[in-house]
Amino acid sequence: MCEVNINDDHAFPFQHFGNDWDYCEPINFQELTKFTRNSVSYVHLNCRSISSNWESFYDLICSLHYEYVSFDCMDVNEVFNCDKDLRLALPGFHKLITRSCKDDNHGGVRLFIKQNVQYKNREDLSVFIPSIFDSLFIEVLSNTNKNTIIVVIYRRNTQPKADIDIFTSTLFDLMNIISVEEIKSTIMGDFNIDLLKYNSRDKTNNYVDNLFTQR
Repeated sequence: MCEVNINDDHAFPFQHFGNDWDYCEPINFQELTKFTRNSVSYVHLNCRSISSNWESFYDLICSLHYEYVSFDCMDVNEVFNCDKDLRLALPGFHKLITRSCKDDNHGGVRLFIKQNVQYKNREDLSVFIPSIFDSLFIEVLSNTNKNTIIVVIYRRNTQPKADIDIFTSTLFDLMNIISVEEIKSTIMGDFNIDLLKYNSRDKTNNYVDNLFTQR
């Protein structure tokens, strides 16, 4: 565990985690994950219209699923308004859960959950603020361990509606509720916040500092 002094004006919180990241092809992904067969796995993708890109999306997911890895939850952002598209189903997964604005053909979040995963929707947490905060919360049920909340979030970055202040205050209000419930959570999504501007933009600084102070 790495401790970060967020009161140091010159400290960049992510500098201690390294930056050895790179793109990889599906065949490389298989090699990297071949020892994780017993792990719970999640994946996040941004589609920019899942209906328009369904064939490419389906091919990619098939290429990533293999003997050792089969994702338990798959989060897709920017699905757009796709409720009437009957093609959007994956073998072995529950019927899709979608949150999108019916009056706006942009944004929207969708979640594929494996059929052997039991869950309940958390409508009380799934806040949707048009053009600012798209979210979907589910609670994965467990007979042996504590339940887990899966969070899917998308923040649009188109001005003037993309209000980062409303987004961050909404996010941390929801995280505080989860903290009070003492439920483990996994947060996925596309937040459209440039973390490299931590030392040059106050709103980014406040967002990152708040992340590190969450329990």
